[in-house]
Amino acid sequence: MAGELQVIFGAGPLGLAVMRVQHRAGNQVRMVTRSGRAAVPDGVEVLAADAADHTAARRACQGAGRA
Repeated sequence: MAGELQVIFGAGPLGLAVMRVQHRAGNQVRMVTRSGRAAVPDGVEVLAADAADHTAARRACQGAGRA
């Protein structure tokens, strides 16, 4: 994947739908969940972090583009 890194917090129905759109568009995708687990296609990174922890959230977003 050569596209810009997109970070998605949460692997519920909405997060997974956004991940699929971004992945199909050729973007790199990093899914962030508290458990560090999610059912994702090959090439999608999954990272464990709690979005309520500002330090962990910043770390999870390193390398992502700005909207």
